[in-house]
Amino acid sequence: MLRGKVVCLALLALAAAGTSQAQQQNQQSNQAALDAQVQQQAQAYSQSEAVRNAWDRSYDQRSIKAMADLPKVRAHLTQVWQHFGMSAKDAEMVASAYRVNAINLNRGSLLTGKNDQEAASMLQSALKDKNYALADELMIDYERTRIGPLAGR
Repeated sequence: MLRGKVVCLALLALAAAGTSQAQQQNQQSNQAALDAQVQQQAQAYSQSEAVRNAWDRSYDQRSIKAMADLPKVRAHLTQVWQHFGMSAKDAEMVASAYRVNAINLNRGSLLTGKNDQEAASMLQSALKDKNYALADELMIDYERTRIGPLAGR
């Protein structure tokens, strides 16, 4: 019987040693997976940083171009306001309020989902409140919306 107990203890010791080796291999495998995940995250961060830098450069270029074209935009706005019945003097005053900024370059249209009557009401309200910068933005959005389908032809 003593011999059976010794054999049983020896088998238990071998099983424990085998389990210990399996656990050690499992820990090494987990550490390798964790290292790979950390490396992937570092690469993803590096790529996202490159994307951010490219966007910043593109934004700066758009801003510079928009500022260079500011006199052209204002001249066009003056003509558009006159087309809608504003006097030359008033049209020039309203158009001169136009400013290029990040909101102008990176937002969607203020008139999305609005019909012509709603757009006209918004324009009239902005003019009545002497919020000429908003009126200019609304007019530009209106023109973009109106011309948009034709530009694709």
